[in-house]
Amino acid sequence: MYEKTKSVINKIIPNFETDVSILKSHLSKLQVYEKSPKQWYIKSHDAYGKEKLIFDDNKNQKKPEEIVRQLFLFELTDNYGYPIDKIKVEEEVIFGREKKSSN
Repeated sequence: MYEKTKSVINKIIPNFETDVSILKSHLSKLQVYEKSPKQWYIKSHDAYGKEKLIFDDNKNQKKPEEIVRQLFLFELTDNYGYPIDKIKVEEEVIFGREKKSSN
């Protein structure tokens, strides 16, 4: 599974080993999976644990920022001791009657 994760991430961030070298120790912790043909998702490492699309090979759509965000979340929980239940990514915020995503 780790090799498949690494392969998908290399398609999204071709120079991963050098561009994000400070966070590569957390790579094996990412939960990357193919939900639909050629659509790869990642499980968010936060209080909600939602799945997020990171790579759609059909549309050539890539989201390297989501991979980096997840790696930083592991850095926060593993190396700095932040409790995962206190980390909320894209929390919904209500402004009057409108609901907005704060990402």
